[in-house]
Amino acid sequence: MYEPVLVKYLRCLFELCAEDGIQYIEVRMNCTPKEILAADGVSTIDRDQFIAIFKSVRDGYTEQLRAAGKRDLFQGAKVCPFVSFSFLVLRELT
Repeated sequence: MYEPVLVKYLRCLFELCAEDGIQYIEVRMNCTPKEILAADGVSTIDRDQFIAIFKSVRDGYTEQLRAAGKRDLFQGAKVCPFVSFSFLVLRELT
């Protein structure tokens, strides 16, 4: 995944949830550093950067709703990051 696409994806996720009447979500996403390419196109972002991006997009969206008097449409979101172990070979797990 590429950071600018991630930002657009998260924004669309929050907007669609609000449109569907979902006021609060908990998102579970695999955010291992090797999987998200930074905006510079060279480096990758780590878990803390991923969470910061998530919070920034969420806060920006909720602030926009608040300013428009529509804060009740979306109360917020929480990210629950996890690490995929599918890339590990079996002997590394035992």
